Amino acid sequence: MTPLDYAVVLLYIVLTVWLGVAHARRSSTNLRSYFLGGNEIPWWALAASGAASNFDIAGTMWMVSMVAALGMRSFWVFCTFAIFNCAFLMAYMAPWIRRTKVLTATELIHSRFGTQSGGRVARLASAIMVTLFQGFALGLAFVGIGKFAAEYIPLSAHACAILIMTVTTMYAMIGGFKGVIVTDVFQAVLMSLCGLLVGGATFFIIDPDRLHALGFVTSLIPVGKLEGLPPSLVASGYDLFGIMAVLWMLNGLFHSTGGAGGSYGEQRFLATRSAADAAKVGFAWGIMMIPRFCLVAGIVFIVMCGSMGVTDPEKILPVALRDSTLIPSGVRGFMMAALLAAFMGSLSSTLNAGASIIVRDIVEVLKPGLSQKALVRAGHLATVGLLLFGTAAGMNADSINSIWLWMQLGLAASMLLPNVLRWHWWRMNGWGYSAGTLLACVLSLAVFFWKHVPMLVAIHPEPVPYIYTPFVYAVSLIGAITVSLATQPVDPATLDEFYRRVRPRGFWGTVKNRVGPLPPLSGADASATRILVNVLLGGALIMCTYFGVFYLIGHWFAYAGICAGIACVSGAALYFTWYIPLRNEELENAKDPSE
Repeated sequence: MTPLDYAVVLLYIVLTVWLGVAHARRSSTNLRSYFLGGNEIPWWALAASGAASNFDIAGTMWMVSMVAALGMRSFWVFCTFAIFNCAFLMAYMAPWIRRTKVLTATELIHSRFGTQSGGRVARLASAIMVTLFQGFALGLAFVGIGKFAAEYIPLSAHACAILIMTVTTMYAMIGGFKGVIVTDVFQAVLMSLCGLLVGGATFFIIDPDRLHALGFVTSLIPVGKLEGLPPSLVASGYDLFGIMAVLWMLNGLFHSTGGAGGSYGEQRFLATRSAADAAKVGFAWGIMMIPRFCLVAGIVFIVMCGSMGVTDPEKILPVALRDSTLIPSGVRGFMMAALLAAFMGSLSSTLNAGASIIVRDIVEVLKPGLSQKALVRAGHLATVGLLLFGTAAGMNADSINSIWLWMQLGLAASMLLPNVLRWHWWRMNGWGYSAGTLLACVLSLAVFFWKHVPMLVAIHPEPVPYIYTPFVYAVSLIGAITVSLATQPVDPATLDEFYRRVRPRGFWGTVKNRVGPLPPLSGADASATRILVNVLLGGALIMCTYFGVFYLIGHWFAYAGICAGIACVSGAALYFTWYIPLRNEELENAKDPSE
């Protein structure tokens, strides 16, 4: 790193904080303005913000390590956080979320389960679970940014993480949601340029013959067992790849059919102007992630073609950027600023969404009647509290992979099936939702603290996902269904209103018959057949685009051509099955703007 590189990074930090602070006054008038931007933000900006929020340093470092170890089979691992989620969002989930017209992801619990005791308990359980997940997500970010920055700054990893997270919290706390969106769009541009720059440069500078001779796995077909993996991956169960692939795919499928993650994902769709805009955000969000895969592919192939002696696979990304002689001064600083933007975008979204849930779903429930200014101040305090929790979690984490895997296949798995059931099964009630979520959460937390309890260690040294995840799913599903059937259903008025507003599909026959005929839908989710077709076409388009990036940069042109062909055919079909119905819906809403 030269003085010019450091100057570029410093300029970026100053500009980012200024953008957030500049929106402080407009973001602090009321909660809807502070947390949703008053539903005035364009859909493309929300999609860019979502992409920037996903483009985090810790996750990118982890993805680089997975591709380096597993080749193209790493995409089965990536399914655990639903990289195909945008297909479900664009097809139907995003419009459903927007039609609830609530303020936060957990506030829609009352919209679904009512305001009686069952609904209140479910809302509180959801808020606790999401806040807990957000806290550990901040811990993951802490580990990632610490490992990354310590390669460039002469401070310890923990000191680097504390410094950068504190700066990020300043604009996330002061600027509110509009400040987060504005800075996220700016960061998304930087990150996209960085990813495309790295991917494009790699295409021209690597020796494809040497790369192909190194045995990079180009096959997407999973195998039952893998040999020769790093010890850390074997300890996490990656050697039994076939079993793990099933878990990763199931986790992604449950995630996709249960909403948008329960935190800043829902917030992006709730902030749109209409249900049609929400569907557009779902599609564009996935497309805007392409530069991230360009960056991952570029870094992996550069390292493979020129050994840099990296012993920790999670440090491949920062070491490659630090030691590569192919990156000139100034450009290195720009790339560093872009990756710092990735971290700040993800952290600010997590903080803002987490604070909104704490204020709206815990503070207001426990202490109603507070003024808008008092609630905004409570949001500031919640932001700081989340930062402290994340710092503590990060300082006690072993690695990015260990905390990430448990978060996805343990903690997140606790609430996936209850989230799916609340959208697709009318008989699900608040008590069942709470039981399914919290019982499984207790089990997942026991797994997290397992190695610190001698009695549990005596039973088994340390459980791996293919042992504990099925139990988490089973406890969650059995608890949710059993308790729902053993208690009274949600009152008919609440269910009828939810059905009229959202128009969900699935096992809603009883409510549908009671409500009677409703005006037909014309948008992306007008029929179950259209939803299924759009999910399949959208999934094919997005996944083949991601695959094609790796094949193209690595000079596997035949595979890249196949992916491009499938993506083009899928995209052309989506124009008729998805875009035109969406446009018709917008025209109808323009005539009757009651949406």
